Amino acid sequence: MGKPHENSLFDEKDWHDIGDNIRSLRKDNAWTQQQLADRIDMDYKVISRHENGQAMTLDTLVKYSMAFNCSVDRLIPVKYRNGESTGLSSDVLDCLHGISTLPVVQQDAIAKAIKSILMAIKPAA
Repeated sequence: MGKPHENSLFDEKDWHDIGDNIRSLRKDNAWTQQQLADRIDMDYKVISRHENGQAMTLDTLVKYSMAFNCSVDRLIPVKYRNGESTGLSSDVLDCLHGISTLPVVQQDAIAKAIKSILMAIKPAA
């Protein structure tokens, strides 16, 4: 069972939900794992691992969304789509969606900047 890396926005259950969404969309399109893998230039074994809950990069989520011709938020758990469970405002969710369209290098730079800001404003424990 794939564990998300420590900087992940999602926990292990979320990754399983994302994997279920990917599997469902793949089956809706009547694609095999190999056919999906060919569409996003990945090994079918990686598709299997993702469908079974292994964490992935935002870039990979974007590749899946492009293959399925859907938005990234169609792949993520519902609780993140409206911010109710996360406490995220719709503005933050819109920003995350915008970030998901950027190259990975830019995504990483934004993530680093956000982490710096959070460290600066985090109250002392």
